[in-house]
Amino acid sequence: MTLRLSWMCLAAMLMLGVISLGGCVGPSIAPTPKLTHPEAPQTLTRLLNFEPIKAESEPPQTLLAVIRLADDQLRVVIAMPTGQRLLTLVHDDQGARFTQQLMDPPFPAAWLATRLEWGLWPYTALATAWQGSEWRIVSSAPSQANARQTRGDRDIYHGDTLMAHLDYRADGSVLLIDHEGGYRLTISPL
Repeated sequence: MTLRLSWMCLAAMLMLGVISLGGCVGPSIAPTPKLTHPEAPQTLTRLLNFEPIKAESEPPQTLLAVIRLADDQLRVVIAMPTGQRLLTLVHDDQGARFTQQLMDPPFPAAWLATRLEWGLWPYTALATAWQGSEWRIVSSAPSQANARQTRGDRDIYHGDTLMAHLDYRADGSVLLIDHEGGYRLTISPL
């Protein structure tokens, strides 16, 4: 019983470490790209490292994410690096929501789903979904037609406001700098 209580305390401390993400939703949520896009990922296992931009803030927190795309549904299981499940994110035609929660997360489900889409979905899927909206994506990759863009940069704008900058690195990781929320999110393959 004491071991379970200490794991729950550790999970609570990790979630409190990313509590600053609670206000990061911004002006609105970006339109969702089609989950059935031919270039969309199928199953990914990634480390999510949340780091406040201000150095004097809380230390970085690393969580494990198993991301599964099937039948018009995004399902993300978030766990501690030890494997203990903290929550599950489900994003489908009914919107984004958390299920199977060990505790209430400090950030909205739509926020997490949106940031994962920005970092992991192909450029063309995002650009297509955002046509006719206030959202736009700008790429510095040699060819924006490269739907699987694995290197280069992306900037996400809401109107004229730069919301996030994404850097696609040679090691397969993605660094998302959220200007609105004041943090860095690194999505790294295992």
